[in-house]
Amino acid sequence: MENIVKTGTPTRARAATLVTVGPPARLAEAAGVLAEADEAGSLRHVLISTTGEDVPDVEGLQDVTVENVRPQFLNNAVAALRLSSLPTVVWWRGGPPDRLPAVATLADRVLLDAEDSLPLWRQAPALFGRTALTDFRWARLTRWRGVMALLFDLPQVREAAPDFQRLRITGNDPAQCALFAGWLASSLDWQGRVAVELERAGASASLSKVELDGPSASLQLALHRNGACLTTEARVNGDVLTSRVLSLGSQALPSLLSEELRVRSRDIPFERALQQMAS
Repeated sequence: MENIVKTGTPTRARAATLVTVGPPARLAEAAGVLAEADEAGSLRHVLISTTGEDVPDVEGLQDVTVENVRPQFLNNAVAALRLSSLPTVVWWRGGPPDRLPAVATLADRVLLDAEDSLPLWRQAPALFGRTALTDFRWARLTRWRGVMALLFDLPQVREAAPDFQRLRITGNDPAQCALFAGWLASSLDWQGRVAVELERAGASASLSKVELDGPSASLQLALHRNGACLTTEARVNGDVLTSRVLSLGSQALPSLLSEELRVRSRDIPFERALQQMAS
């Protein structure tokens, strides 16, 4: 086990230990993100490589411990390096999925950020009672979910809700599209009544359009061509109730990370969305 420690003069008291797990290239990217994140200065940083390869030199961070361990010893490394006096947050950027449960039991919160989330999501329900679990794909859906919920604040839409028959989601990230579908189905208690279609688009956007249709009503969210806004429309009985363009908010990884690091509680809607996907 290789151990490299970088220290500096802390600018403020540490609020948590952030353990970032993944292959070296993704750890190097994470270090750059952490240097920009608002909460970085209040964290004790631990970077753990899961591939047996050394992590590239880490710049821009104070109080950093870098480890290179075999995957089977990953939980031992986390246990040894976390501080019992501080909450432990694990940012999982990659590694053997079967090692996640042992690591999750050592963490107060786990932020999933793997290139392929599906193997991790299949294990997630068994971990819900042991740690607060979420995923960056879910964080990127925050504005989409909020805007869709606003449409259901319209009385006409709520009245038409039992008659929706088809949900069509378009994007180039099937996992993120399926997660949005799981959230909507669990929130509205469809129990399989609404047909769900996931269409993979060639565009670069992980999620580009959501269409919910029924005999008397239709709702649509779409990524604006500028990539920074959402267009929304709600129709009931042929009448346009609302049509707006709203900011998508920052989707940059430093901003998303800063938001997630401020959360400590379990995310029940996320848990229900994953359980819906598994049903």
